[in-house]
Amino acid sequence: MNTKNQILATIVTSDGLIPRLFIVTILAVSGSDCQHPWKRGPVPGVNENLLFRASSKGDVDEVKRLLDRGTNVDAREENGETPLMYAAVEDRTEIVEILLDRGSDINAASLNGETALTKAVIVSRYNAVSRLLTRGADIEKDNPLMYAAGGGDVKMIKLLLEAGANINAQNREGDTALTAAVSRRASPETVQILLSAGADVNIRNKRSETPLTLAERNGDEAVVNLLSTAR
Repeated sequence: MNTKNQILATIVTSDGLIPRLFIVTILAVSGSDCQHPWKRGPVPGVNENLLFRASSKGDVDEVKRLLDRGTNVDAREENGETPLMYAAVEDRTEIVEILLDRGSDINAASLNGETALTKAVIVSRYNAVSRLLTRGADIEKDNPLMYAAGGGDVKMIKLLLEAGANINAQNREGDTALTAAVSRRASPETVQILLSAGADVNIRNKRSETPLTLAERNGDEAVVNLLSTAR
């Protein structure tokens, strides 16, 4: 890091109250290639930061203005998140459409592997999820059904199943939507919906656990009875 960047890094770290956008502006104006000392990636440009903010707030005019100026539609935050993810999490469906029309990668994943669809599922953004599915989001990538099941979100589970989600899809640990629901103590109603959709009660994960063994471990008698009957 050159002397100029060392000075700027000191500015960044010396006062936690300095607004992030102000810091980014300092770096951009100075031509610095400095990175946040506490982040994993380079500081996004000023326009990219404005695009994240506008996407999150649902500011249609600002999003269009920034994109018309050539701002990267798939700019990345330090955690690998994109403006599309910001819009989806806030249920900004009009912004979602604009970003996709401008070429945003609908299946891009953040550093933790979550896509815009997964992130919207986790926070129960039904409109955004429906819009992303309509626009061709990969319903199997990162297994969003598992998140809905683990959270006991019956409405989201039904939405994903109607869109063709694989009820028995497994993640890298071998867990399924049913495993997630049972391990996180979802309601018997949630478990029954998954069973009615064809969830396989005999699938074992890489820890050799089945939904039934998990329910027994949790002492969830109602779920144990449901799973025992379905075997």
